[in-house]
Amino acid sequence: MSSCTFRPATPDDAADLLEIYAPYVRETAISFEYEVPSVSEFKERIEKISARFPYIVALSDEGGKETICGYAYGGVFHAREAYKHCTEISIYLRSDMRGKGLGAELYRELERTLIERGFTTVYAGIAATRRNPDEHLTEASIRFHTKMGFHHAALMRHCGLKFGKWYDLVYMEKQLVNIEEKNQGFEICDIYTEDRFPTGKTLVRGKNTRGELHLIVHVCILNSKDQMLIQKRSGTKSKDPGLWDLSVAGHVDSGETSREGAEREMREELGLSLQISERPYFTINFDHGFDDYYILERDLELEKLRLQESEVASVMWADRTMIHKMIEEGSFIPYHASLIDLIFENRSHRGSHKF
Repeated sequence: MSSCTFRPATPDDAADLLEIYAPYVRETAISFEYEVPSVSEFKERIEKISARFPYIVALSDEGGKETICGYAYGGVFHAREAYKHCTEISIYLRSDMRGKGLGAELYRELERTLIERGFTTVYAGIAATRRNPDEHLTEASIRFHTKMGFHHAALMRHCGLKFGKWYDLVYMEKQLVNIEEKNQGFEICDIYTEDRFPTGKTLVRGKNTRGELHLIVHVCILNSKDQMLIQKRSGTKSKDPGLWDLSVAGHVDSGETSREGAEREMREELGLSLQISERPYFTINFDHGFDDYYILERDLELEKLRLQESEVASVMWADRTMIHKMIEEGSFIPYHASLIDLIFENRSHRGSHKF
């Protein structure tokens, strides 16, 4: 959905937005409303919400005309003043636009705007059913929010009655800002058990003791010429300055999933906004945690990358033989040769390529 653009909603959009929203009311349990609101009522909702929260519409170019194909907004999570940095979000797409990646783009635009406005935590209240199948509801919304980095926060049973059936309400949450890091200036990581369950405790990066396990991610980006994108670490880095490394590497911040941390590291180090849709291809256990390796296949134009100067001095493409030689010569972080081979060989056995 790279052709989509976004802008703030206005009351004049009410009729178009209502056309998208109405089927959710009439045909699904996604909305717990019984009756479709009028255009005038919907205008009032847009005005009221926009006064405090982002309200964004997605536009697609259809036959030379920009058409609204989805919308998203924040809303009041709780009325008390102490909750002012939290918001509950909603996303609605035109039926023919579902499953095309628009929801993810729209959510990311909403999240970016929420962060700019000082919001720290987002919640999503999602209708859930125990019936399988249920003609009025699927688990698509729960899967979508999980993919976007949300975690289950609460389950409220039998709280919505629609179409003569009771529905549960699942609350999911995502922390947009690491509060501990923001307040203290430290990089905070979650601590996991040996079975990789979160303990609910955190550690300051670089100060973990034995038994305090955390997550590290590597992203290996390979092109159609069987080359890997490698980066040269900044000369100001405290560890391995000036050495070449895999495409992207970093610690997973507190509150992030492994996949979310990998996506953030790509944005920060290379300026790449790529979505990782698969699990790590392998994980290596080390003394202080778990090292997840992701493999992506992209023919990137290096001159279009936005390198993080404090982390990355330069980048280039290198094949397996060249990386082995650089390791032997001491200009590359001394990974085991078998690890480099595993990355390239694992890529060749994955089936279809996505360049």
